[in-house]
Amino acid sequence: MSNLYDAYSPIHVLAPLLRAGQITPAELTETYLHRIQNYNPKLHAYIDIYADQARQAAEAATGMIRAG
Repeated sequence: MSNLYDAYSPIHVLAPLLRAGQITPAELTETYLHRIQNYNPKLHAYIDIYADQARQAAEAATGMIRAG
């Protein structure tokens, strides 16, 4: 994902991009994980971060999107 602005986009904007393959669930997930890593030390918004599980879910979502 080339633009961090996309991390602020609502799902109704992101969903067509995901379906069209313009962004992948993995890219979107990494964008959010990167933001969490950068901002959570100051915000303390997350107690636990399950990055591996998020990445696995993103891969599963990719398969579901490809399958239609």
